[in-house]
Amino acid sequence: MVNIKTILIKSTGKTSLVYSAEEINNKICVKFTKDGKEYFYNKLSIEVLKNDQSNIVLKSYRKEKLPFIVYTFQKECFKCHGLTNIITYIKFNSRPYDDVTFPWDINRLEKNQDILAHIMDPSIEYYGLGVVGNFPKFDSILMNAFPDRIDVRYSNTTKTSYPMNLCEHCGTPQGNYYIYRQVNEMIDDMQQIDILEYTTLEDEK
Repeated sequence: MVNIKTILIKSTGKTSLVYSAEEINNKICVKFTKDGKEYFYNKLSIEVLKNDQSNIVLKSYRKEKLPFIVYTFQKECFKCHGLTNIITYIKFNSRPYDDVTFPWDINRLEKNQDILAHIMDPSIEYYGLGVVGNFPKFDSILMNAFPDRIDVRYSNTTKTSYPMNLCEHCGTPQGNYYIYRQVNEMIDDMQQIDILEYTTLEDEK
């Protein structure tokens, strides 16, 4: 069973998202990726934190709150297979200044659904929504707010460069399509997506 956890490395004060962390024989057994090696740590050297994505706090480098809802969810990196946290907006294609919020307005999302894409690939709905990589203005805001998490990278699929999430473990860009696809699947399942809590420089004064 997958048991996603966050561990605190006490010697450095840094936290790391891991695939699993369980106490075995009075030690903490950690796997950083699904098929990765098991590492055993002394219980005094690391602490397993409560796994609650809604409490993840990231520092924003802007001096004001962002003008839209910032969502976060976990995605498996296609390269290292580690679970990394994705940061994105979710906007209606027909009116980009409107956030898509829970409970999801399926009727409104279907009005601008990409029917042709859905016919060609019926595995997802292709709802009329946009995520990070779709709207340059909002992408720029996210990239400025979280420069260590989102950066412009080249996509071999689209043959263009645009802001992408970077894997927290290996730095590999996480392309727009796979984020869009996962958001579609969660909305189709009526699954609530966590809203990212973050601090700003203004908050820290």
